Amino acid sequence: MGGLLLVRATAVGADTQLARITRLVTEAQAGKAKAQRLADRAAGVFVPVVLTLAATVLGFWLGAGAEPQAAITACVAVLVVACPCALGLATPTALMAATGRGLNWAF
Repeated sequence: MGGLLLVRATAVGADTQLARITRLVTEAQAGKAKAQRLADRAAGVFVPVVLTLAATVLGFWLGAGAEPQAAITACVAVLVVACPCALGLATPTALMAATGRGLNWAF
């Protein structure tokens, strides 16, 4: 079982396809995508608006003579329905998942 194996390297080191893929993935994960920047700006406005709205609901219910527990429940309901954390967390999570899938597809 002998033989000759002839191998020709067409690229080495940083010039290989694997090195290019690794560099692209690293750049994609390091920078912010347009969608992420948009989500950050929207969250910067959305979060204070939701907190103000929740405080207004709390004040309204307390001013209307409702029990404190009912007023707090209404306030928390506004926060839960708005869930500003979903806007801020969903975008980077989706981008990381897409980058990971793209990397797996490349191999």
